[in-house]
Amino acid sequence: MKEHVLISSLDRIDFLQEESIIYCKSEGRYTSFFSSDGRKFMACKNLGEYESILNSERFFRIHQSYIVNIKHILRIKKNEGIICVMDNGDELPISIRKQAAFYNYIGYK
Repeated sequence: MKEHVLISSLDRIDFLQEESIIYCKSEGRYTSFFSSDGRKFMACKNLGEYESILNSERFFRIHQSYIVNIKHILRIKKNEGIICVMDNGDELPISIRKQAAFYNYIGYK
């Protein structure tokens, strides 16, 4: 199993440890990576390409615009839609279409 992801931008290629990725966000044809040390990386690939690269035992696509690292989820809020609260404080929506699969993925009945 690989331990890092290559993030290619216009002027460089960053090596980012998978475990340090909190979540990825779609930015049109680009993808932003938010890391546990507070840094943000912008990649020249779309989110769908990274969905196939990232370890499916650790990452789950909760929304058209977000892939989260399960190890960085603090809690799930269920009062205003279903929201993932990440350990950096960001709150990300889980789409209605992804809810059943996400609950199954985390083992919630």
